[in-house]
Amino acid sequence: MNNKKNDIDIFQKYLKSEEKYIKIALTDSSYKNYCEKHNLSFCDDNKNLATLGDAIIKFVYAKMLYNECKNKKYSKEIEKYITDEKLVRIASKYDLIQYIDLDEDDDKIRKDYDYVPKKGKSPHKYIATAVEAMVAAIYNNNLEEIEKILDNWKDLWINIS
Repeated sequence: MNNKKNDIDIFQKYLKSEEKYIKIALTDSSYKNYCEKHNLSFCDDNKNLATLGDAIIKFVYAKMLYNECKNKKYSKEIEKYITDEKLVRIASKYDLIQYIDLDEDDDKIRKDYDYVPKKGKSPHKYIATAVEAMVAAIYNNNLEEIEKILDNWKDLWINIS
């Protein structure tokens, strides 16, 4: 792909967008509770967009890695790039938490990027979900931009152990 320094800014550009799907992508399911407590109007959460985003991420990396994985386990190679921990670390590069609408009163929701693996649901899962949802929201605009973003992240993820 082309100039990777500029490609990372594509994701940042979308974070500041007022577009409908971007707003949904950045709305955690916990925000429903917050809206109810503070008499705010309810809005859609990002769960469905995250499901689509997860599929898009897998597809794009499968496409990128297809010719590179002739002697390796193809699916294992793809999975290296899409763990919640790596998504959270990518999110930290953009300080994504500041953009996510969530239940501010819920003390169980961690507001940092210090990923701690846990059995069951991770307190950072909402961050990974928002990243996946953002990918789907951006995809609604342009798959080529998603390919550039994920190509850049591929290099970043190699350095994340």
